[in-house]
Amino acid sequence: MIKRFQPHLIILAGLRAILIAGIILPLTSCREPVQDEFPDFSPVPTVNSFLIADSLFKVHVSLAGKMDKVPLTLVDQATVSCFFNDSLAGDLTPEGNGYYTGPIRVKAGSIYRFKVSIPGYPEMTVTDTIPELVRLTKIEHINEAGIDEEGHTYPAIRITFPVDPDRIQYFQVSININSSKNYWRPTNFKDFSDTVLLAEGLPIAVFSTGRIKDKSYTLKLDYTTGSYGGRDGIIKTHLYPLVVEFKTIS
Repeated sequence: MIKRFQPHLIILAGLRAILIAGIILPLTSCREPVQDEFPDFSPVPTVNSFLIADSLFKVHVSLAGKMDKVPLTLVDQATVSCFFNDSLAGDLTPEGNGYYTGPIRVKAGSIYRFKVSIPGYPEMTVTDTIPELVRLTKIEHINEAGIDEEGHTYPAIRITFPVDPDRIQYFQVSININSSKNYWRPTNFKDFSDTVLLAEGLPIAVFSTGRIKDKSYTLKLDYTTGSYGGRDGIIKTHLYPLVVEFKTIS
């Protein structure tokens, strides 16, 4: 039996890569009026594919349009060829609504290239490498990591993982809690205090090792379950069994 204030930790390691080819809109950091009317332009093919280790390929092909173009024009007449480590693995099968799938399962450490041919448009190619799995070397749960502005205690996790100093790696961390029978849900992180996460400036725990100089790193993440209780004036966050997902991404 798992006691209420002693959460059970489960570690899930994952691999994910994202391939995106299409229009990139430049962003600026200055403050100025944003143009919301744009001249007409020829539609541009766009290819999106999420590659997850041990899962099947799934590619989406569409035509990019103006900002007010809803919905996007989907392409079901493309030829999508898949290359595995520079060897042709075959063509993907159109499934409708711009999606193309294949029977090949994604493997970590391999290079994948998709060649997309659409009648009337130049051929496109997108390439990515699925990163190798990186395993946590240590994990710790802190039942009372701090007190928020309302006087409620909140928990945290502290994870340690190896870092390859010769290349930049990318990771994502998420937490799911079992707050009721057979019901798992994502929990929310508190404001980040770790310098690596703060440097990314993202609301989710996605980060790179570009600023890490050591061969290992310990990351601390405060979180909340959204449920509180207590007595004698001390309000604590209710703790539940949880799953920590540590994903290697590109």
